[in-house]
Amino acid sequence: MPDSGDSLGYDDLSVEQLHQLHHSAAREARGGDPLAIEMLAVIGALSRRRLGVPASLDDAPAAVVIMARAHARRVCAAVGDALCTVLSVSDRVRGPDPELALPGVSVIVAALCRARAHLADLGPDFDLGLDLDHCLSAAQRLTDVLVRSASFNACEAWDLLDGLFASLRDARFALSDLVLSLGDMPADASGADLSGLDLHRLDALHGVTWTRATTWPPAIAEQVRVHSAEEEPGRLRIRIPYTRGPARPAP
Repeated sequence: MPDSGDSLGYDDLSVEQLHQLHHSAAREARGGDPLAIEMLAVIGALSRRRLGVPASLDDAPAAVVIMARAHARRVCAAVGDALCTVLSVSDRVRGPDPELALPGVSVIVAALCRARAHLADLGPDFDLGLDLDHCLSAAQRLTDVLVRSASFNACEAWDLLDGLFASLRDARFALSDLVLSLGDMPADASGADLSGLDLHRLDALHGVTWTRATTWPPAIAEQVRVHSAEEEPGRLRIRIPYTRGPARPAP
């Protein structure tokens, strides 16, 4: 870990280098090293700035942090759905009957519309550098090309599909980093009224600390208690186990 006297400043580091520093600081922080704990907070904040997260979120109430996590996960999931569908329709677009790809392209358009709506929910202060409008435009142009059976342009369809894949892949990588970065943010909900949270899954609550005075939405209150453990008298932390595939929604 570089110290403050290093010639290489944090602003010069790539996201990957920041990840490496974060893992190193986290390992040392677990041993109680106060410098590592401080460095962990600095590196986390810088990583979030690099990803386009507003500085105001650092001091935001737990409810705001939790909903930012939830919205980021929803954007990421929708972009992931679009990317998976691009891969699934590739053979049809390149096959002898490319119009068979039209239902899949409609799924891509719908997923991108969801992603754009969830991105808007994150708020204008987030500067993620995502151009979902461009991706949506490309998917709509691909639809137009596929329905023109009499003048179908295979090269144009393939170029649109390849460009869409590249854009969505990059967006998915960036959003995955965002989800991980927001998940590392501390969120102390001790005594907070969180009954108005709009959560359908528990993923965004991983690592949140709370007390018996915290109020949860009735639909997830029992699940929160099941997935919480007392760290110190009166203070609990939520741990959501990682599972492959879609997470089960809260009842």
